[in-house]
Amino acid sequence: NYKNEKYLSSDYRQLVNYYKNLVKNEKCVQIVTNEASLPYLLNKPTCTQYYFMYPIGKKDLQEKFIEQLKISKPKIILYNSEISTWDFSSKHASIIFDYIEQNYSLHSKFKYWTFYQIN
Repeated sequence: NYKNEKYLSSDYRQLVNYYKNLVKNEKCVQIVTNEASLPYLLNKPTCTQYYFMYPIGKKDLQEKFIEQLKISKPKIILYNSEISTWDFSSKHASIIFDYIEQNYSLHSKFKYWTFYQIN
């Protein structure tokens, strides 16, 4: 019966509040980190079917992710986490990261997390 916040560190609670404010008018959220709990904590669906990034290293899955991203066009993407326990980067999914680099740019950095916005 505890609230979610009881299980989160102070930094993570602050991240949730910060991110919630960024996407308050959005229908969905998209992360390209492996912090799969964020959509749940933000109470929003993901903009693609992919809420956990690490398994989508195969070319066809990356292309499918990009197709869905082009349709949903999230304004803000959680692009990087310096504290994620699984390193997910362009070495795992170069097609995805190339697409984001071409179509999004830096929005903000909040503590350990970097957000990109659509161009």
